[in-house]
Amino acid sequence: GEDKFAEVNKIAVGSFDSLLHRKTVNFLSALKRYYASKKDKAMEQKEQVVMALMSTPEKAESFEIAKLRYQNQTVMDAVKNISTLDRIVEFRGQLHQKIYPIYADEHKPKHYFDFSANLYQPTKYFAGANHDTFRFNIMVIWAMTCVLFLTLYFDLLHRLIIRVESWLKYGKRRARD
Repeated sequence: GEDKFAEVNKIAVGSFDSLLHRKTVNFLSALKRYYASKKDKAMEQKEQVVMALMSTPEKAESFEIAKLRYQNQTVMDAVKNISTLDRIVEFRGQLHQKIYPIYADEHKPKHYFDFSANLYQPTKYFAGANHDTFRFNIMVIWAMTCVLFLTLYFDLLHRLIIRVESWLKYGKRRARD
């Protein structure tokens, strides 16, 4: 987008020159280095965790058993979306990554309470801060539980049904008159 590459709107047939080409190539090279660095850091962290889990023969055996028991290749393919033909798509004038959505950690909230995010995104933005997805989902479940408890405790659903019934009943009489 424009916030990352100011000349993005200048890229068009007829206005593309060697200077813009050089700027675009430099930007894409920097972007490639940035994401390669991010990937390298993540792979290094993963390797450290795996090495710690396999530090002894007993731990290695336990790790392999757990891997066989809990790893599902179909789910991994779905989470990484590697079967998609279009890896990057253009939507509303912006490029969006379709492959590896689990690693995408971009938030573009429309307002303060906007918490919409990709399904497998590791964090969710809400109320001005990033929250771990697991904790955020637990908070949402507890909030819904409290709302449903209050609805049942104060018999709000029953009251709502009675009001709708009376509105429909008396609303039809007014329409006939």
